[in-house]
Amino acid sequence: MSEKETKSPLIQQGETLYPTQVRTEKDRVTDLTVSQDQSLERSNDTANREIERLREQAKMLMEQADKVEFESQIRAKIRSADCGFRPVVNQPYFLYESEGKCMLSLISPNEWNGQPPFGHCLAKVVQLGDLTWEISERMTSP
Repeated sequence: MSEKETKSPLIQQGETLYPTQVRTEKDRVTDLTVSQDQSLERSNDTANREIERLREQAKMLMEQADKVEFESQIRAKIRSADCGFRPVVNQPYFLYESEGKCMLSLISPNEWNGQPPFGHCLAKVVQLGDLTWEISERMTSP
């Protein structure tokens, strides 16, 4: 092949097939760019504060939802609990659970000599005047 045939007609003598240098325009700092940067920074700060406030609200709502769910579970367990007496309004009772069986008792976990015979105490409850149950204290898990 001759020298003319091997050279591409689109590539001139001395040119390469790939760029050897990158040219970019210098960033010019002007009053407008400084103002825009400051505005963006303030906007981001505002957005971050709003996100943090929403996270706090979500955390509070999740805690409230957990409390409502726990109280609902306790009320369901009270309905199915064994009770050797008729509950009195405004009298504190203690709800115990052992192996899936629940027991309502007048005796607190601290009043037992040793381990309570009914299992671990779930909550201190009080029957209200409308015969619903209020959970006055949530006990720790075993």
